[in-house]
Amino acid sequence: MTPCGACRDRWGASMTGVRGLAGLLLLSTVACSSKLALDVRLIEALRPDPFEDVATVRLRALEGGRLVRVGEGRWDQGPLDLDTLVSPEADRFVVEGLSSDGRVVSSGASGPLDLLTAPPEDGLEIVFTRVGVLSVLEEADTERIGGRAVELPGGGVLVAGGVDADGCAREDTEIYSMEGARLERGPPLVGGRVDDFHLLALGDGRSIVVGGRAANGCGAAQDTDRVVVFDGRSARNVEAVGFNIPGASYAVVASSEIVAAGGEGDIVSRTQVARLDLASGAVRSIGTLDAPRAWASPAVISSGRIALLGGRAQRDPATALDSTSVFVPSRGAALDERIGLGRALVAPATRRTAAGGVVYAGGRSRTGEGHAEVRMLVVKTERDFPLGDSTVVTSISSTIADGRFVDVGDGSALLLSRERRAAYWTQLLPRRARALDTEGAALIGGGRLADGRVVLRSEAGAYLSFNPGLSPLGIAARDGRLAVDEGEVLDGVGVGVVPLRPDAWQLTTEGLVVTRPDALEGEVVPNEWAVFVGDDALDFDLELDVRLEPRARAAVLFGLSDQRFDHVVLGGQISAHRQDTTLDCPPVDAPVLEVSGFHRVRVVRSGERVTVAIDGATRFECVLRSPRVGRVALGGISGSATFDRVTRSAP
Repeated sequence: MTPCGACRDRWGASMTGVRGLAGLLLLSTVACSSKLALDVRLIEALRPDPFEDVATVRLRALEGGRLVRVGEGRWDQGPLDLDTLVSPEADRFVVEGLSSDGRVVSSGASGPLDLLTAPPEDGLEIVFTRVGVLSVLEEADTERIGGRAVELPGGGVLVAGGVDADGCAREDTEIYSMEGARLERGPPLVGGRVDDFHLLALGDGRSIVVGGRAANGCGAAQDTDRVVVFDGRSARNVEAVGFNIPGASYAVVASSEIVAAGGEGDIVSRTQVARLDLASGAVRSIGTLDAPRAWASPAVISSGRIALLGGRAQRDPATALDSTSVFVPSRGAALDERIGLGRALVAPATRRTAAGGVVYAGGRSRTGEGHAEVRMLVVKTERDFPLGDSTVVTSISSTIADGRFVDVGDGSALLLSRERRAAYWTQLLPRRARALDTEGAALIGGGRLADGRVVLRSEAGAYLSFNPGLSPLGIAARDGRLAVDEGEVLDGVGVGVVPLRPDAWQLTTEGLVVTRPDALEGEVVPNEWAVFVGDDALDFDLELDVRLEPRARAAVLFGLSDQRFDHVVLGGQISAHRQDTTLDCPPVDAPVLEVSGFHRVRVVRSGERVTVAIDGATRFECVLRSPRVGRVALGGISGSATFDRVTRSAP
């Protein structure tokens, strides 16, 4: 392809432009033979060069849960005129740069599309970057030291707070939008916000700033009770007297309710838990913790419970805690049992996985040093004993005292360390953490866009992008569907899968394997599972290979939400019910499952009806009494099971 000079200044003089995919698609409509010409242009990063080592460019469309090849050609020999009919139901396009040996070295994707009712008038612009590395999108001399960033729904990142190069509070905010890959001015933050403040997403499109101190420009910073609510381009102040508590753990429990647990006291940490009603500004006490705890990291887990990881009991760093307390807002109290963290940690980075586990990393020890491990905490239901446990996921190449996770959306996450000027790509399947080249930038945070990329902001003013690789399963999972390309076999199901307990699962050359049968204690109810990441779905068509060891049982879970689910048991003759699960479908007691080797299993759900077929033969159909929307997962019940080759799925 030749450079598209007319698009060079799309982001302004300091930004990159388009190297040049001027691809032409011809799209048929539903009711007639007319065609729509669609121009697809690639916006490339400043560095590294996404076209390095690229021999050909391939264009694919996501149609009904499948990635369908549109066309392919050399990028350096002029625009690609792809005279191909594409279904008007295509809701996403994917561009991949292939090396001479067929490897995908660069890629990009559009956001969700509606070609029938709202076709893009000026064509599509797709950001095209290298896979598996940080790419610089924009550089500007606008320092924001100590700022925060949060992901916005629909594809965007809001950046707020911090100070400029002169130490003056930044009272402006920034929004990086996927539409046109542009940087915009966000709502004002009067007085700015510095020190120990939090920028949190409310889950309904709004976000809030709470805690910390405010200042008028370069004036002295002072404590403030003001909570700022951002809604689009507007900001609203809420006076929340007594809710600014240094060292408190802030958690969003509902779209208009925030909880603050513990915090610093004069000598001993606090135990009080307060709730803020954003609608009225009222702050009221809702209970107490089981023990003093400050600088703990919160994670909202199943049933609205709040896990408080680590922290310290007093101001003395030597009182750092090595346990997790689980607070139940509806009770106003913490559970009696605590869960060990494996070591004492103050303010570790945390994130909740789609399977319900809590990944944590970094944090300060009792001597003030950082840690070099990524671990996972599993909290079960209140009737389970023990309540939960923790396990080591992987190690990183340096210790981290501070740290922030940014979800990548395919079961992995970026772990950022501002003090180390470092970033790690952490994954659960396989378990690993790979260091990324930050070019010495101190990254304050970011979020995931609708096209699958993660955008990060540095303190110096640069915006960077991380492209995890837009695999078929990864893209479909983000849209709530499982899919692979027509005729393409995905060996192993690591992309888009998150295990509840990573030490019980392993991704091998044979697929996803239960490696710790001793961790699976149920008879017909899965205690461990691996979730296909994505939005909740009702109907699905899942086809995969399953191999059961002798006397092993496996399951396909669906409607999974908050540890509640429906499921189909593969193998076994017992039917059972549990409070948080239903078993309307009888276990598949098929003798063929006892034959060694893999068996092709297809599970289809359409409304209330579930159909299971093994090796091409329908085994049974059943009707769900109360079908629920949720995620789809693979589960282990007893013994060892292997899942492989997810090759089909579409609602």
